[in-house]
Amino acid sequence: INSEELIQVLNLYYQNIATIISQYDGEILKFIGDAVLAIFPVSNSSPPREVCHRALEAAQKVNYELEILNQSRTEQKLAILNHGIGLHIGTVQYGNIGALDRLDFTVIGQAVNLASRVEGLCSKLEKKTLASEAFADNVKGEMEFVGEYGLKGFSNNQKIYSLKCYLFAQRLMGRTMSIRVRRSIVN
Repeated sequence: INSEELIQVLNLYYQNIATIISQYDGEILKFIGDAVLAIFPVSNSSPPREVCHRALEAAQKVNYELEILNQSRTEQKLAILNHGIGLHIGTVQYGNIGALDRLDFTVIGQAVNLASRVEGLCSKLEKKTLASEAFADNVKGEMEFVGEYGLKGFSNNQKIYSLKCYLFAQRLMGRTMSIRVRRSIVN
């Protein structure tokens, strides 16, 4: 894939992701190279379980849209795209961070780090969407345990979950879904 095509494909991919995340009340904080950092805020009117379900549906929709995009790219004999989505719910610190002449609004903290590490396992485990135990506890019945893994920056092994395959296929048949996020966290 040449650099011009890569930029076009990333922009198309990002536009699709941004639309989906917004549809599910998420917010993109930044594009980081080929990754997206998004949050789905928890509030009194949006409790954790509800927010986690929205984030999970958004992730499923992103996965579906990537499949559609890859079908089109395959038909055109173009390289397909892969991605991973890491889901976690936790407390974050947020604000403008950086130098006086270059501030960036972002989130930081262990929750952000865990979401990133979970996403990093997607390729190794050959899964498009993985979640932490905290996230899976909020969407009971929709995820299955895949194992415990040592993750950089965490002293204890972390329990990791993936979408139940049958559930994902069943949802796609029942309604159109699509979402793409390389890194997604819920705070």
